[in-house]
Amino acid sequence: MAHIADIQVKELNKRASGHAFELILRPTSPDAKVQFPLSPVKKKETSLDEILKKLEAADERRKNHEAELLKNLAEKREHEKQVIQRAIDECCNFSKNTLEKLTQKMVAAQERHRIHEAEVLKTLAEKREREKEVLQRAMDEGCNFSKTTQEKLTQKMLAAEERYKTHEAEVLKQLAEKREHEREVLQRAMDDCCNFSKTTQEKLNQKMEANKDNREARLAALDKKLKDKEKKIEELRKTKE
Repeated sequence: MAHIADIQVKELNKRASGHAFELILRPTSPDAKVQFPLSPVKKKETSLDEILKKLEAADERRKNHEAELLKNLAEKREHEKQVIQRAIDECCNFSKNTLEKLTQKMVAAQERHRIHEAEVLKTLAEKREREKEVLQRAMDEGCNFSKTTQEKLTQKMLAAEERYKTHEAEVLKQLAEKREHEREVLQRAMDDCCNFSKTTQEKLNQKMEANKDNREARLAALDKKLKDKEKKIEELRKTKE
């Protein structure tokens, strides 16, 4: 058995797996001095001036935070405004350029139809003139022909003239229909372009209004939050006073 200061160690038994001991603590002597733990340090009470300084510092931080948020919101609002305005300008320029191209295309198509119509009429007139010359020459050469033959040649000339008139009218009708169809197509394209521009501008304006409403809602929420903080600070200040 061993003695260590105020601790007595007594061996109980010895096993193959190890030793077992019993610790016996000596009773404290009456002359022993007991060291009591030190009393906890009293927490220093915060003075009213310190509280007011902390409140003023918090109020200053709040104001700086509010100014920073308002600045960020203003910058974001200005950026969104510039982006949407640029989109509107691009849409207007696109619409203007498209309308100019469609107008030029319409004028060019009308000019092509006019030239084509003039060429067709010229070709028909030349062909009709040649056939008239052939029939007239045949009639001049056939003066010695019988009266019946001359009548047939005259009828043939009149029938050819009628056919050419009918053919000319049909060609002019087809050209007019084709010209009208192209005009309708171009006009429809111009109307679609105008409608697209109008619809796009309306959507962009709606987006601007929605962004404005969102910003106003965020500003209102921020203002309410800041006012609530001011109210709490004021209540705390009154309580401390």
